[in-house]
Amino acid sequence: MNRFAIKLILTAAASALLAAFSPAQIPEQPTPLPSSPETPAPPQLPPTPLHRLRYMITDGDSDSQYRLTANQKFLLALHHSVSLEGHGGNIFLSAIQQAADTQPHYKQGWDGYGQRILASEAYKASSSLVTIGALSSLMKTDPRFIRLGRGTFRERIWYATRRTVITRRDSGGSTFNLPFVFGQLAAGSVAVAYYPDRDRTAGSVFESWGLHLLYNSGFNCLREFSPLILRIVIPRRTRKANSTPAESPSSLSGRPLNP
Repeated sequence: MNRFAIKLILTAAASALLAAFSPAQIPEQPTPLPSSPETPAPPQLPPTPLHRLRYMITDGDSDSQYRLTANQKFLLALHHSVSLEGHGGNIFLSAIQQAADTQPHYKQGWDGYGQRILASEAYKASSSLVTIGALSSLMKTDPRFIRLGRGTFRERIWYATRRTVITRRDSGGSTFNLPFVFGQLAAGSVAVAYYPDRDRTAGSVFESWGLHLLYNSGFNCLREFSPLILRIVIPRRTRKANSTPAESPSSLSGRPLNP
């Protein structure tokens, strides 16, 4: 091996040793930005008093400042399934199904209409228990319909329609209405057990699921404008006759205020 090759090898070895034992160059780290303070969680709403337990409330009023406990959600589910609104909605929905001859495909006539009403009542009871009671308690969401009560007609229609898929957390703020959307699917899966044979299919379950989501959006629009509808339907004289006269300040003295 000639001298040039030996020098080349020694030079390479020395360079390798110097590189190995020399301190590694540390890349300059960017100066961290000051961390912004975390957004505080919204305050927990107090439990709803029993005398204020209702399915439909209005945004901004005193009832909207309360949350529902798990027990109250199950009580609300029971109340909603046997309320006049629930029965009226079942009768109206069954009439639409009867006129359009949609599922459940019972026969036409009063017998078929009666079967549709019974099926709607059973569906309403099971869906209320699952959506309002069980899943809302599990997911910590508010199952009530909260009316907007203000804004233009288009804004209120859009708001009421979206409440099918958007709801309020128990702690405040909006979130996806998973209890209602998937609760309706679960209730529809149970409902096909007492439907006619032709409706006991997976396709019928998803069809019923989509229809009930659509129906709920329509009923939400009616709920949003229910005070206006009542003023149109009920004569003014009847409203005045049924209204309770205001109590004088002296008669209110000594009474505890409602929370």
